[in-house]
Amino acid sequence: MLESLLIDVQTFEEAAVVWLKLYTPRILSAVIHLIVGYLIALFVRRYAYKAVIKFSEAILAKFISTTLFLLLLIFSLISALSALGVQTASIIAVLGAAGLAIALSLKNSLSNIASGIVLIIFRPFRYGDSIEINNITGNVLEINLYHTLILTADNRSVTIPNSMISSNRIINFSKSPTRRIDWTLVLDYGSDIQQVKQIIYSLLQEESKILTEPKPFIGVVNLGSKGVELAVRVWVKKEDFSAIQVAYNESFQQKFKESGIYFAKEM
Repeated sequence: MLESLLIDVQTFEEAAVVWLKLYTPRILSAVIHLIVGYLIALFVRRYAYKAVIKFSEAILAKFISTTLFLLLLIFSLISALSALGVQTASIIAVLGAAGLAIALSLKNSLSNIASGIVLIIFRPFRYGDSIEINNITGNVLEINLYHTLILTADNRSVTIPNSMISSNRIINFSKSPTRRIDWTLVLDYGSDIQQVKQIIYSLLQEESKILTEPKPFIGVVNLGSKGVELAVRVWVKKEDFSAIQVAYNESFQQKFKESGIYFAKEM
């Protein structure tokens, strides 16, 4: 009994020695692959972030650098498994199939990410810009890879998927330092147009925030079924747009009433 046990122990020791001689170099090689791969991934992530941040937003730099980091880690893991003698062809095939399945299931999310990357690279708008997208107007609060957050004038936060933004018209009111205010005044056909124009000119000259260049425009643009359509167009600094527009809506109505000028009635 004791001799049998000694033989089993000796056999185990011999097997262990053979196993260590066979697999120790492979294990060391796999560990080296992992360590070197991890260090390279760290270096690439750091360098990629610094390179991308020079011409783009931090969120895109972080996304690209993190993606490269993860890809290099996966490559390092596969390389380590190969060093251990594991057949990696089947693993790569499984990862490819899994990646395809994930891509199909996350089609909408990937579309938003792709659109987010395009928005961040080409920058049709920035943080704080006043924009209009799909009849939604407000200031940009946040831009990320999935969606854009807009704060409307009535203090509502609207989240718009980036794929919707990229497929719709974008109006950016903040690109230029000035904006044009347009009024279309529909007057009764019995109105004295020259008197109306003189009143409007006088009102406009009272406001120093209305720019003199380009010059204000006042003129009849259409003779409609409801009345004479008089267009008034002035240029202001973008930060004065809303205040002046609202103030002159009231001024026109009050001054016309005092002068006996009436807007056309609905037919």
